[in-house]
Amino acid sequence: MRMVAPENIVGVQQAAARLGVSLTTLDNYIQGIRGKHHPFPEPLTIVNARTKVWDWTEIEEWAKNYVPAKGGAPLGNTNNDGKFHGNQHVKQPLTVKTEKGWRNAS
Repeated sequence: MRMVAPENIVGVQQAAARLGVSLTTLDNYIQGIRGKHHPFPEPLTIVNARTKVWDWTEIEEWAKNYVPAKGGAPLGNTNNDGKFHGNQHVKQPLTVKTEKGWRNAS
């Protein structure tokens, strides 16, 4: 069993928010409807029939190559900082909603 930091364990909603995509878009990636030649990472575990969790670091690495930015090409590391910045304009940092409000996720 490998260890994953608690902040890197994400469900579908958290992953979609961090990637800056809709739940439908993320579900299409997970099911292979979108990006079928570049499969979405396998979940860490399946909690029940409706709940899966992933390691965010695996999703982040996958997304750098396969989630299109607003220009259509994969976002990659266009800020040259080694961090994924979601499906948004490159100059804007990825923000996520937490219990305390919105915060910069980079």
